[in-house]
Amino acid sequence: IAIGPEGGFSEEEIEQARATGFRFLKLNDAILRTETAAVSAISQAKLYLG
Repeated sequence: IAIGPEGGFSEEEIEQARATGFRFLKLNDAILRTETAAVSAISQAKLYLG
C-alpha cells in the first residue's frame, strides 16, 4: 500500500512502483487525510484480497 502526496505521484514515481511489481487500483479521485487514507486503504485491500 502506497499513500502519496496531495498532488499525486510523479510519473517517475509511478514507473518505479511498476518496476518493483506494484499493482494499481484507483477507487475514485477523493483526496483523504493521511490517517483516513491508511484506514481506507487497508479496509479496501482486505475486501479485495479476501
